[in-house]
Amino acid sequence: MPRGFLLVLVMTGCFSAREQRDALLFEDSSAGGGQAGAAGGGHSGGGSSTCPATDGTSWVARPLYVLASPIPDPTGVACAGDDLWLVNGGHNGQTHRLVRYNTVDGGISFDHTYTGLIETGGTGVYGLTTEGNSVWLSVSGNRNKLVEVDVATGATGRVIGSPSFLGPSDLETDGQSLIVSTGNGEVYRVTLDPVPRTSRLFKTWNIHDRDIGVAALGPEWLVAGLFGVLHTYSANGDFGGQVTLPGGAPFERALVGALCVQQNQLIMLGTAGIGVYELCNPRP
Repeated sequence: MPRGFLLVLVMTGCFSAREQRDALLFEDSSAGGGQAGAAGGGHSGGGSSTCPATDGTSWVARPLYVLASPIPDPTGVACAGDDLWLVNGGHNGQTHRLVRYNTVDGGISFDHTYTGLIETGGTGVYGLTTEGNSVWLSVSGNRNKLVEVDVATGATGRVIGSPSFLGPSDLETDGQSLIVSTGNGEVYRVTLDPVPRTSRLFKTWNIHDRDIGVAALGPEWLVAGLFGVLHTYSANGDFGGQVTLPGGAPFERALVGALCVQQNQLIMLGTAGIGVYELCNPRP
């Protein structure tokens, strides 16, 4: 490996073997300017890396561009290589549309609309994640459940009670279980065993007990607050720090939403569209 390159982020767990292999290399700022190299696909429209110098403690998310969603007002997003899974319909929606959208050619390879996901008012369909051959949807509010969708047929499958409360509630996976942000500032693990078990992972800090998004960030967890800000937590649930924009500004409410991480990029739903950010690793 040439001098001046640092391995910034290698994603493990729920990603495919190709995605685990395709780590991104950034040029070390101490070695002068240069081009970021990617071994594989992903949302690669950001060009060369211009990560700011870090202080060794805080992640920085550098805005790259905003994608217009192929469906109106999505409430959940999951990364899958060059594709994004998106769901809409939201709070009290009568129908909810789930699509798989290719961010390179704009193609939609999965497109199903569901009715009856909400059984009572005051409930919404929010986050989603992929696990094996399934997509899981988070339904939360006055009725809380996790709903499995077969990615080949679009048919719904298992339904599991969810620890979510109030909503919105996002989903992630650790490769074996579902990770649920509950909407009231707590993050839980729900196993996918024949007899599922639920356990609390951690409680968030200083986001007014309201969360809107969760994603795996290597061995850490990334949690978005409903009213703004983006925080990291260790695998044990210890508060890590705030993710900021370049210059140290926090994420405002209009920028935060359900999110996922693809290699070194943060994908997050916001008011203006699907924000794509370069994650700049804080470790010297």
